[in-house]
Formats: sequence, structure tokens, C-alpha cells
Amino acid sequence: MKIAHLAPATIKFPVHGDQGRWILVSSLIKEQIKRGHDVTIFSNAKSTFPGAKLQSVPSLWLCKDCTAEEKKKWKMHATNLLLSKAYQQADKFDIIHSHLNERHLFFSPFTKTPTVVTQHWPFNETIVNLFKEVAPKNVWVTPISNSQKKQGEGIVRYTQTVYNGIDLNKFKFDPDPKNYFVFLGRLHPNKGCHLAIQAAIKLNVRLIIAGATHENQPIYKNYWDEKIKPYLIHPKIKYIGEIRHTQVNTLLKDAKALVFPIQWEEPFGLVMVESMASGTPVISFNKGSVPELVKDGQTGFVINENKQVAQAMEKIDTINRRDCRAWVKENFSLQKMVAGYEEVYKKIIDNKK
Repeated sequence: MKIAHLAPATIKFPVHGDQGRWILVSSLIKEQIKRGHDVTIFSNAKSTFPGAKLQSVPSLWLCKDCTAEEKKKWKMHATNLLLSKAYQQADKFDIIHSHLNERHLFFSPFTKTPTVVTQHWPFNETIVNLFKEVAPKNVWVTPISNSQKKQGEGIVRYTQTVYNGIDLNKFKFDPDPKNYFVFLGRLHPNKGCHLAIQAAIKLNVRLIIAGATHENQPIYKNYWDEKIKPYLIHPKIKYIGEIRHTQVNTLLKDAKALVFPIQWEEPFGLVMVESMASGTPVISFNKGSVPELVKDGQTGFVINENKQVAQAMEKIDTINRRDCRAWVKENFSLQKMVAGYEEVYKKIIDNKK
């Protein structure tokens, strides 16, 4: 198949840090190339991707001497220009795969080539209303969890669910963890790190925290100042900053559990799969995709109340770490994800014919 992938003009492949969704997209593209598909990526001008064709627009070529605010605006324009460039060539592709929220809606209705969308973020009211207003007949959304699928049901045209998948070869399994728990994720109120801290202090156990603070944004800064920073004086609580994706497996595989007490409807939560692939069980709330990803009592604990965070940590040794790895291999492998998208593409292309 001739596949076009749409990514932001600001994202340079390969990606690093906590950009899990773009590492996921990179893995998908690499595997598609390996399977013999003809892949074109519309992304940042500095991207490098062996085996794929790259198309881009210089992100600041119209705004060389402007203010920071103007540069931010032009970066947004650059992605729109990139989309325009892609859809002007739509007839060259069998399928266009967008990773850009709702932006494709402003271009896709003018082409016959079908667009498949992976919504890496939740469907908020604005995006659902845009789908309702435009009602594109050639756009399908592939949900990354059944939970996500409920958010636009009746308005968004959905395909079958395709769970995110990871390359298990990149995640070493450790049956014998060290004596610490871990929180890994953005330090935002939605992620619930403060609940992991409270439970660790109550039990007097080690907790290592890793993730981006984004302190230039008020909601992150306030959360850090009020809920995280004051507790770092505790000898068992340690913050190690944002880590590169290459460090994720080492941090996870040595932990007794990933404590991931989310406070929102998480559309997927790739770190939970990465943790279980490392043999490390997950403790998380019954929200969003969690009950689909974590097999309660077998690969971790799906809980409902704040007090259950500490309770689950106390009984984490009852989980067989080999079951965690086996669960991911069966349900969330890279190969299964790629095969799922191939099936989605084929059904849509055949329907078009």
C-alpha cells in the first residue's frame, strides 16, 4: 500500500524524551516499511527516516525575525502548510494516516483518498463538534481503546479498535525487582503523582518519580509547587527529572510496581504497557483505558478509591511478573498493532472500490 503519515511540522524524527506517542508512530512506520509498504512522512524538515520518503516545510521560513509569540503562531501555520502539501498530493496515496487531532478535517473533504485518524489525545467537545459540523465521508477514526470510542460515538465514524503496541525486544524482563516503586509520566494533576507520593510516605517505601514538569505552564507549576516539591524532602521520595525513552525500561524493570493513579479518562497510557512488558505490574484507577490494559489481580490492580493505592502497593508481591510480560505479548505487541492497522486500511480501501 502507498501510505502517507501526517505529523506536526514541529516534530523531528527520531524523537526522544517523554514523547511516547511519536515513538509509537515511529515504530509503526518502521514496521510498515519492513513489511514492504511505500511510506511517505510529512513532518519536520530535519527529520531522518531510513526507508521512507520525507516531505516537509521550513517551520519558520516566513518568520525569521519575529517575537516568540509570532514564532509560536508560525509553527502552527507550518503544520497547516504541511497538511495542505499532503492533501494536494492525495491521489498518490491509497490511504492517509493522520496523527494530528482535528486538523485534517479542514482538508480531507476536498479529496477522494480516505483518511484514517489515530487520536492520541482524548476527544474533547470541540473536536467532536468539528466532526459533527464537517461530517466528512472519507475520514475514519481508529480508536486506541474501547473507552476512547465512547467519546464520539454516534458522531465520529469509527473503525475497529487498534490498541497501541510496542516492540518487546526493546524491553528486558526482570523477575526480581529492586526495592522501590515508580511513577513515570507528566507531572500534571490528571496523572495523580501526588497520590503515589502520599501512599509511599504512608508505607515508608521508596518512590522514584520521573517525568516532565513543564513549569512554564501555570497548571504544571502550581501542581509542582503545591503537591510535589514540598514532599521531596522525604528521604524515600526521589525525583530524577525527565528521562529519555532509552532509560524507561531500566527504570521500570527494576521497580516493584508502576504506581499510576490517573485522575482522568486516559485514552491509552502507553507507559502501563511498557511497564508490564518489563515484568512490572501496574496500580491504577478504574478510569479510561485502564481496565482494558491492566488485568486486575493478574498484571496489577485496578482500584477505585485513593486509600486503595497504598493497599495495592502492600500486596504487589502477589502478582506474577511473568504474567505481566505474557499479557503484553498476547495483546499489545508492535506486530499486532501493525496488523490491526493493515486490516483497517484494507477494509476502507476495499470499501472505496
